[in-house]
Amino acid sequence: MCDLDGKEKEFSIGICLFCVILTGVVLFGVSFDTLEPTQVGIKYNFNLVDIQENKVYDNGRYYLGVGLHFIKYPVRLVNLDFLGSNSVRCWSAEGQLIKLDVSLGYRLRRKDVVKIYKRFGTAYNLRLKLLALEGIKEVSTRYEATDFFSQRVQISTAMRQHIAAKFAAEFADIELFNLRQIDLPDGFENKIVDKVIKAQEYQTALNLLLIAQVRATNNVIRGNGDALINETLAGADADALRVTENAKSTALRSLREAEAGAYQSLQVALNLNGTDLLRFRWAQIMDKLQNKAGTDFSYVVGFDAPTITVTP
Repeated sequence: MCDLDGKEKEFSIGICLFCVILTGVVLFGVSFDTLEPTQVGIKYNFNLVDIQENKVYDNGRYYLGVGLHFIKYPVRLVNLDFLGSNSVRCWSAEGQLIKLDVSLGYRLRRKDVVKIYKRFGTAYNLRLKLLALEGIKEVSTRYEATDFFSQRVQISTAMRQHIAAKFAAEFADIELFNLRQIDLPDGFENKIVDKVIKAQEYQTALNLLLIAQVRATNNVIRGNGDALINETLAGADADALRVTENAKSTALRSLREAEAGAYQSLQVALNLNGTDLLRFRWAQIMDKLQNKAGTDFSYVVGFDAPTITVTP
């Protein structure tokens, strides 16, 4: 009986030791926590129901102790998509309903993870999602419905900048933003399309008018140039003719002066009076006429009649 009691006692002690060892192994196993390469974490104490320290841990496997584990935050790019049935319903400046498909990507600031925990706990994504929706709707009311077609890039940029300012105040940075699709009621969308087409037709007509004006201006310039050239040429021809006639007249005058000088020298050399000189000139002419038989000549001489006709 005593032996049986001793064996039972040893068995009980063995069971207790086994339980203690097993408990120790389990507690030791759960005292470890792991952070993935795309995660950072802060140490949380279940016993104190608060973070253990204001320290941010990078990826790896850590022994934290019993009752402690990591609250994990992503350091990768986090996407927020408002697509299809989850598209953003907003309004334009004139109150027109617009549906927008939007995608954006944000990244939490590693150095501010403790502040993020103290402000939002682990509900940071919900907070940022609400801020993104708020920012999209606020910017959409600045523009008329037609602007979403004619100024799409400007609107997308304005939305990104507005949301980025909101995210920066909550320790996050926007790295991607895409205004993917704009949806309006069919009737209103058709009106916008017609308006855009008419605007393009107006611009086309305006361009054609400008082209016609440029061509007309070129024609005027070309015509003025041709007229100036013709005027210059005419002036040059007139100057050339004037120079030619002046030269001819100067040459003729010089010839006549030379002849007059020659006759005067002859008159002096031969001691002839005017009458004798005319008779000498008459004899010269008559001598030349002997070789011009069959031709009538009229010649002015110093007789009573102004002219005489000589037929050899």
